[in-house]
Amino acid sequence: MKTQEKADVSYSKKRTFRAMAVPAPEKHGAAHDNRGFTLVELLMVIAIIGVLSLMAIPQYSNLKNFANNSRCKSEIRTVEKSIIAYNLDHGSYPPGPLDATVTTTLKDPWGRDYQYYNIQLNGAGGAYKDPATNDINTDFDLYSMGINGLGTHNLNDPDCIDDIIRAADGSIVEEGKDF
Repeated sequence: MKTQEKADVSYSKKRTFRAMAVPAPEKHGAAHDNRGFTLVELLMVIAIIGVLSLMAIPQYSNLKNFANNSRCKSEIRTVEKSIIAYNLDHGSYPPGPLDATVTTTLKDPWGRDYQYYNIQLNGAGGAYKDPATNDINTDFDLYSMGINGLGTHNLNDPDCIDDIIRAADGSIVEEGKDF
């Protein structure tokens, strides 16, 4: 009987040992357990990111141009106030190009000086013209030559459509194409 007891104990020990063993993972019909991405999936993700990037780049460019134009309009208003203050102090508008006596050395967003022309002192010959070749101001002209830096001070010129212009004696500050 003692041998039978030993056999039972031995059997129970084996059973306990087997119960503690870690079961093998189930394979669900796959030959290997792959948990990564396939090459096709990675290529699809790269293609989607590329398409989204191509859509975002022009939007960034448009946003940058809009920000530069807004900054330019704001600075033209600031320079205009300095010119008007100069007129109040001296009884006339500044005679020539803008300098430190009128305003700080502000540059437009494209790194060029703002253009100023005193119509009352110099006459309307060099004044900025609208598409119908009328003067856009009666006191003074103040503008930026825009992104391209070109122009003939006449809105009929295609090079002037990107200029930021003070018009109607300060009532309007707009881009040439919007005028």
